[in-house]
Amino acid sequence: MPPDGTESAEADRPVVVVVGGAGRVGRLIVDAIETHGGPTTALTVLDPAAPDPDSRIDVTSSEDRLAAMLIGADVVVLAVPEAVANTIGPVVLETAGPDAVVVDTLSVKDRWFRLVTRTNDRPAVLSINPMFAPSLGFEGRPVAVVELPSPVSDDDRWLGWFRQVLAATGCCPVPVNANDHDRLTAGLQVATHAAVLAFGATMVELGLDLDQVRRLAPPPHLTMLALLARIVTGEPHVYHDIQHGHPLAGETRASMVTGLQRLEAAAAVADPAAYAAFIEPIVDLVSGSSPPLTDVCNRLFAQLRIPE
Repeated sequence: MPPDGTESAEADRPVVVVVGGAGRVGRLIVDAIETHGGPTTALTVLDPAAPDPDSRIDVTSSEDRLAAMLIGADVVVLAVPEAVANTIGPVVLETAGPDAVVVDTLSVKDRWFRLVTRTNDRPAVLSINPMFAPSLGFEGRPVAVVELPSPVSDDDRWLGWFRQVLAATGCCPVPVNANDHDRLTAGLQVATHAAVLAFGATMVELGLDLDQVRRLAPPPHLTMLALLARIVTGEPHVYHDIQHGHPLAGETRASMVTGLQRLEAAAAVADPAAYAAFIEPIVDLVSGSSPPLTDVCNRLFAQLRIPE
C-alpha cells in the first residue's frame, strides 16, 4: 500500500450514482454527498436535463444504458418520481450488486416496497422521505427513514456510509416501519394539502376580494393563505402525485368529507354540547402534546404581519 494511505482511502470511497440528480431533491442529495461524504470515486447524475450529454438520458427508455452505468456502483440514489422509480426499479435492483445499497426518496412507498421485497439477490434498500421542500435544506428538518436490509448480504458498509452522510447534514432522521410509512404520509401530506386546497376552493366560491381579505386576515387565515400560495405556486406534478398516486389518498379525502359532515351536524344545532362532543376525540388526539403545539402556534402568530 502506498505510504500516504491512498489505496486505503480510495477503498473507502463508494461509487455513487444519483438518478435524477438534476432535480430539486436530487440536487439536495448530491450537495449532501459532496459536502459530507467526501470525494467519491464517481458521481454520475442521470437526468434528461443534466448538463453532461453523457448523463442526459431518458432513464425509462434506455434500460441497457442505465444498467451499464449502474454496474459497479456501491450506492445508487433514486431521486425520481414514483412512476419512474417503479419503471426502472427492476433494472436498478438487478444490476446493483448484493453488497451495494439503493436509496430511494419516494413520498409513496407501497408499490416500491412490494417491488423490492419480491426481488431476489437484491442489494440493501434505504428508503428515505425528506419531509420538507428541498429549498429549505436538511438542517433541523425531519427525514423519514425505512431500512430494508439485503436478504443475501450482511455487509452494511455503504448503508452505514450513507447514514453518516445523512446525519452530517444536521437533519432529524425518524425511523419508520415500512408498513406505517404511507398511512403516516396520508395524514402528513394528503390530508394537509387537501385541506389547504379545499380552503382555497372555498375562497374562490365565496368570491371575496383578496386584497381586502389580506388587510383584514386574522393570523389563522393569513397562515392558511400563505400555505395555499406555497402549494398552488409549487410544482403541480408533486402535489398531484400525492393526491393521485398515494394508495390511501381517496380514503383520506373521504375521511375529510365525513369530518366536515359531522362538523355540519354539530354546528347545525343550537346546543353547544353537540360541538363539544364533536371536538372531544380531537382534543384527546392532541392533548398529549397540546402545550408545545399551542406554543408553536403562539410564536408563529406573533411573527405574522399583514402584508403591505
